[in-house]
Amino acid sequence: MLIDTNLIFLNLVKNKLDITFANEQEIISLIEAKNFYEVINFSKQLNQLVIITRGEKGAIAINGDEVIESDIQKNLKIVDLTGAGDLFAAGFLHGYIKKLSTKECLEKGTEMSSKVIQQIGARL
Repeated sequence: MLIDTNLIFLNLVKNKLDITFANEQEIISLIEAKNFYEVINFSKQLNQLVIITRGEKGAIAINGDEVIESDIQKNLKIVDLTGAGDLFAAGFLHGYIKKLSTKECLEKGTEMSSKVIQQIGARL
């Protein structure tokens, strides 16, 4: 019996999670979107917080009709991308539990991921 893992993950995102973190490629693949506008429209319908990292395009948070974007930090000496997504999520969640605004949470995630990519390894 072949299990469609994409359907399992999609079901989790739609029905079980309050917050979803993904990078742009992951979410596009998961929902089989043709472009990023489809991702935004899909996320708006979920009635949950969706955080998408977009590499050099920054990050975006979607919660219902609210769409908040955050830019990258500039002039970084990027050495290793290992841990960038995990540290972004950790920084965002740190701000989230401290009741910072969504924009501030995105900025905190960006700050943390920017630190880890300037060194070898995923440890700060």
